[in-house]
Amino acid sequence: MKKSFVLFLFIAVSFLVHQDAQAQSLKIGIGGGLSSVQSPSYYTDAAGFSSEYHIGIKGKLSVPVIPITPIGFIEYHFFRGKTAVGDADTKQNILSIGVGGELSLLPGPLSPYLGLDIEFNSLGDFETTGAPTASGVSRMGLGIGAGVMLTLLPIDFDVSLKYQMLNLFGKESGEETIGIINLNAAIFF
Repeated sequence: MKKSFVLFLFIAVSFLVHQDAQAQSLKIGIGGGLSSVQSPSYYTDAAGFSSEYHIGIKGKLSVPVIPITPIGFIEYHFFRGKTAVGDADTKQNILSIGVGGELSLLPGPLSPYLGLDIEFNSLGDFETTGAPTASGVSRMGLGIGAGVMLTLLPIDFDVSLKYQMLNLFGKESGEETIGIINLNAAIFF
């Protein structure tokens, strides 16, 4: 897993570095939203996870000459539920750190975009009331989505909808992909 994380950091740094430094602008945004667990059935049925909140920070590096905006983000998801049998409380927190790109479809103050991210996800301990806790793991994932950026100087508003596969790479034998739909809103300064 260390090799995957080192590769991830290398891609992140490479993606955010560009030759024309004087034309760049970096915007940092804070936000949050809802994360809705879609799969596997163990999460949705047995653990009772559905829609929960997340918070995060997102950075965008604007380079006027290219239509793809490099991004980086950190999100923290809070999943809570009740088991289908026994009505025990369940919880798992997930930290997502990612880099990617957003392809602007129309320039202007209201700019829709398509996005693709690669993520490093730290899946925290899976806890169930009255039962042993499963230890957390780290996995690489992928996110794909769309959004719109509304620019009102000096503040930008970003709303996006993304499908994230949290453990797409590095799964162990028999491990199912954890899929979530992520609705996010952020304010950039």
